[in-house]
Amino acid sequence: MQPDAADHLDAVTLGQFLAALPRDLRVLHDAGNSSAPLRWVEPSELEDPTPYLLDGEFVLTAGLPFLDAGGTKERAEAYVRRLVGAGVAALGFGLEPYFDDVPDHVMSACQTHQLTLVQIPSSVPFAAIGLEFSQLLESGNARVFRQLAERFRGFTLKIK
Repeated sequence: MQPDAADHLDAVTLGQFLAALPRDLRVLHDAGNSSAPLRWVEPSELEDPTPYLLDGEFVLTAGLPFLDAGGTKERAEAYVRRLVGAGVAALGFGLEPYFDDVPDHVMSACQTHQLTLVQIPSSVPFAAIGLEFSQLLESGNARVFRQLAERFRGFTLKIK
């Protein structure tokens, strides 16, 4: 057991999470942060979700913030810059009902500001992504608790 395992009971990395997701999700931009711990998966269609986010989150959007006036390069840059400033680990962009592809200006902003961007097909509900994260988190915590129990058991056997 790693010495600091108990300190990281809720640690699921971005890389672990992405590897567990359905294969039809595509990483469009890898910001090189696969070892970053994820805290939660949070859907949001707000133009600025950052007041409601914690660092280490995976933000999901169907693209509503990028419709109409939000569809400009400058607005996409500002949106992604705010996410990065809030410590967001990745942006998941759901296709349909608003977009058939991730807009180029969103891709460009993620590349410029080094935010991992994942394209989510309409066949994968956001709820399924959140459920996968919670299952990974739960299985990781159970493994750590088993390791701690085994360690404690070994310790108590030694002092008898």
